[in-house]
Amino acid sequence: MQNGDEPVSPAAAASSHLGASDIGPSNRKPGVPRIPTPPPSAPTPLIAVGTSAPTNADAEDFSRRIGNWGTAARDIGDRWEVVGPDLLRRRLPWTVPTGGGRSMQVVSILCLDSGQSGQILQRAGVSAPDLLLIGQIATSSGPKLALRATDLKVSLDTADRAQTSKVRLQACFGRIASGFPAVESALLAEVTTSGEGHDMAVEAIRLALAGDWESVSITEGLFVAPDSGFNRWFLQEIEQRRRSGRPPPRLPYRSRRRDEPSGAPDAGAALGFQAHLEPITARDFLSGLAGWPEAAVVAKCDGIDLDSVDIAVAERCWRVGNGLRGALLAISRRLFLPSTEHLDASGNPRDVVSVLRRVASRHPGTSDALIEAVSTALEARRGRWDAEAALLAFPVPYATWAQRSEEARRDGTVSDGASLADEVAEMLATDGSDQSTASGEEDAARRLIARLTRTAHREAHQRHRERVLSEAHLLIESGVDETGMIAELETRREEWASYAMDDAGVLARPPAS
Repeated sequence: MQNGDEPVSPAAAASSHLGASDIGPSNRKPGVPRIPTPPPSAPTPLIAVGTSAPTNADAEDFSRRIGNWGTAARDIGDRWEVVGPDLLRRRLPWTVPTGGGRSMQVVSILCLDSGQSGQILQRAGVSAPDLLLIGQIATSSGPKLALRATDLKVSLDTADRAQTSKVRLQACFGRIASGFPAVESALLAEVTTSGEGHDMAVEAIRLALAGDWESVSITEGLFVAPDSGFNRWFLQEIEQRRRSGRPPPRLPYRSRRRDEPSGAPDAGAALGFQAHLEPITARDFLSGLAGWPEAAVVAKCDGIDLDSVDIAVAERCWRVGNGLRGALLAISRRLFLPSTEHLDASGNPRDVVSVLRRVASRHPGTSDALIEAVSTALEARRGRWDAEAALLAFPVPYATWAQRSEEARRDGTVSDGASLADEVAEMLATDGSDQSTASGEEDAARRLIARLTRTAHREAHQRHRERVLSEAHLLIESGVDETGMIAELETRREEWASYAMDDAGVLARPPAS
């Protein structure tokens, strides 16, 4: 509402409504491609990760950032969630320390965050650990059933004890028991077929679903990570810090816990946790992922053998290889077209190794020289990516567009405003406002109109993108190069701004009866 305007009464709001059903995905063209965000600039200084020690936190940081040029973080996390449980199941029955000189005899391992059960829980917003260890612990009165929340982490500096806390696990079982019978059935079916010890596992799950925490115990959570030089170093640093009281180790970016203030003298004080490091070779872990062939190019530049070095170093080479792969695919994408497919027609990762080898041959040296060459190519293209983004951005300020939408609503006349009136009444009932007061209704109406205006603005932005992409594709088909295409599209800015303002009026009107 602009200063000086009359307040919006519920009746006026109802008679000039913006129908929520008129805006949104149903009006969008299904074929509009997603234009990807370009890779960020390379971090500095550049580091040859293959020549750096496994304990080098700067190299760890650097490899993760370069990996963000590709899909490294997602790929390696997904891979560990696949191989980690299988490695642990080979240990069953497994005696694992729980701290304080105590241990747990694990007889069964369930996956809570994957498969059908995991999908149901994720859609419902139920927080669950990756794995659930089931077994027994020794007590003064004899063995007792026990559960242990377990999370799979590629790098332990990203571990957060809250993810495996007793309270969170109890809440997870409470939610499952109260509203997710399909998950309850799936868990019981999985433990029933889990082999030796399944009777004990079934009983533990039933007790947990019943909330009988006197009969089944929850031990301190566990994090499982690959047995790498970096993870070993990190655990040693944490232990030494706990004993000496000295500041925490320098951690790679994004590793600081959300509940720790940056720069606080005791930052990292709560990072102590129970962890298990599981041995695995780099080849067994990473060879099936996109970026492994490119990792061999990185390793060759640095004069190392991926099968001989510590897995932390091999992992960094893979992250860099995955990132370089992503950068080359990004460079190959034409403006106003979607990402270059990462898979070829046969479903295999698209081959960019030959290109990377040519770049390496033209820029001899360690892998930092290779990264610099690719980074230079990225920066040379960034100006065109910026022009693409500017053309796809909404052509008028939001405040200007919202004011035009409000004016259109006021000017419109509608005989039946029940839709908005019903929504206002529902909002009042939901937020506990006093429906008997006009001010309460007016506030609710204003909130609703603001929400619908934002939704309409998203639709208007989508329409703008469709116009730009449609014109761009016509220019591509006619053979215009990228420089000419940008110049041609730039001449249409005022026209598109006018269309966007027209959309404000169209989307503010109710549907035709």
